[in-house]
Amino acid sequence: MQVISKAVRPKPTNIPLLYYKTHSEDFEEHLPVEVLNNPMYGLRGRIVIDRRWSQRLKDAWEEVAAIEYVESIYSGFNQIDSLVLISLEEIERVLKETIEIIDDPDSKSTFHKFLNDVKTYRKNGKDWLMVNGQHRDDVWHRMWDSDFPLPRIFEGQVFGEKVWNDLEPGEQVEALMKLEHPITFYEKMESLDDIEKIIILHNEGSDWNAHERRSIKASYLMTELRKLDDYKPALKLFSLLGTKSTNYDVKLKGISFLASQMYYQYLHKDKFATIENINSENLNSIVAWENTSWTKNNVDEFVKFFKKIIRELSLYFVGLPKNHSKNIRHKIATLRNYFMFRNIMRGKTNYQPNTYTIANERNFVAWYVKEETTRLLLRNQLTPEGQKIYDGVNDGKEFDDTDIQKALWNDYRLANAYRYLLNGQSESGQHKVADAIWGTFQTQFDNGELNHAVSLRGKDVKQSVKDEVRRIAVSNLEGDFTLEDIFALQDKDKTDIGHDKVPQSKGGSNQVGNLIVQDMSENRSQQDNH
Repeated sequence: MQVISKAVRPKPTNIPLLYYKTHSEDFEEHLPVEVLNNPMYGLRGRIVIDRRWSQRLKDAWEEVAAIEYVESIYSGFNQIDSLVLISLEEIERVLKETIEIIDDPDSKSTFHKFLNDVKTYRKNGKDWLMVNGQHRDDVWHRMWDSDFPLPRIFEGQVFGEKVWNDLEPGEQVEALMKLEHPITFYEKMESLDDIEKIIILHNEGSDWNAHERRSIKASYLMTELRKLDDYKPALKLFSLLGTKSTNYDVKLKGISFLASQMYYQYLHKDKFATIENINSENLNSIVAWENTSWTKNNVDEFVKFFKKIIRELSLYFVGLPKNHSKNIRHKIATLRNYFMFRNIMRGKTNYQPNTYTIANERNFVAWYVKEETTRLLLRNQLTPEGQKIYDGVNDGKEFDDTDIQKALWNDYRLANAYRYLLNGQSESGQHKVADAIWGTFQTQFDNGELNHAVSLRGKDVKQSVKDEVRRIAVSNLEGDFTLEDIFALQDKDKTDIGHDKVPQSKGGSNQVGNLIVQDMSENRSQQDNH
């Protein structure tokens, strides 16, 4: 993407905080007429902050940092980052132009909703969208609301007991007029992408990662993925998976980053084991609003599925006792691999064609955790010779746990040990992880060990096959049958086609030999078994 040249960046305008702040009617009685008539007066009241175009999801500044910041400004520090505002009128104009060139706007973007929001903002007296400076704006308002003490530079501040409301109106006016803050106004744009360029341009010192840059995209896909950054179950689960200071840090929009990776797997049948890195051009391309590989319905289905995966795995991690052992890895890779497995279960990848549905989430998650624990056992990482040594020392010989485990791991580890595979992200390695998980699942399902948790959803019976089953039923009539008997077998309102010998939930085929004409109510009552 072409970045706006610094040469065309509008020059900041220094605005006294007296003009920026919103004042009460009582306070305005203390202000001269020329202040009240200044076109910049009450600027903050005409500004909107929209999280779709906000900076990083960083925490509000701590009180000490906020006080130090305000004190440094009042002490003469003039290297202040500008607040950046974009004209809502101009955004509305560009949005209308963008919508006109979209073939199917309802299914490909959220531009209509954004346009309606912008119109509402303007109707409510807002003129500007703030895209840089939200945290500094928050600091000033917290000080003006007396949420923390005034800096020591204020006269009379000794022990930190003095707050903004302790100042007389004249003192507040003086404090607000003394300080001017630079504000950059963008009144013209060429396209909607300029919003993204402006935000990045004014945050060059923030070291945004590639996903943070992507997250500003205006597409329906990116908008819906970005909402996941506020999804509470995901926030809780991520906090338990050691994501802090990684690319999956929730403050760096790590939830939507993982979701974008998983959506790429979800969308492409042959990419179920591909983990795109944060700088991936594939991820850059897929979130663009003009990309043709996704649809609104597909995105909605994915978000629903992603949330389901989060809720399922949370049953284990959130439910753990406070003082617990770590039987399975508390890492984001555990969530990635669980998603890959569940995605394969959908039958929409080229790994396997059948659709398996979860009948009982708690039972299924319990089974998964048990088997994942088994896969991680040290013995299962070792060669046959290593397993003999492992079995021998566990027959009562004294040994140092750490030393023997390290020796076994270093000297007798399988080339494709499961633990070893979990440390990588290569596609071939992920395929091996999928094989390990799926192999156990398929074997136990075929043996009937998962009937309490999973069922196999059969393919819908084709109409031509249903018609043939009805013909066979009529042709097999014997004895004293009547026209009413034939009519009954042909009545689609009262009869249905059901599975006979092998239930659909157990993988029963849709061939005519396994299908019969059943009374409608009987077929429905046997759905769990058939």
